[in-house]
Amino acid sequence: MTWSSKKQSTVATSSAEAEYMASANATKEVIWLRMLLKEIDFPQISATIIFADNQGCISLTQNPVNHSCAKHIDIQHHFIHKHVGIGEINL
Repeated sequence: MTWSSKKQSTVATSSAEAEYMASANATKEVIWLRMLLKEIDFPQISATIIFADNQGCISLTQNPVNHSCAKHIDIQHHFIHKHVGIGEINL
């Protein structure tokens, strides 16, 4: 378990968007930790769970194109969708 605090670089207009951005930052850290564990011969087989309690955020990670309210979210936050799709993380 890790902990970090970071000021978000963009302003969120909804709680789902704020949770989505925070989950994207958590995904970055998870990917880094998974690579570190793989380097020391402890590869992770199952998906890493990121706890998010916002249903809007969870649905955005599963299908970000169907949400018109998410068009303005910076592209750097949408990479979480890719990692959910390949099974590295799970919300």
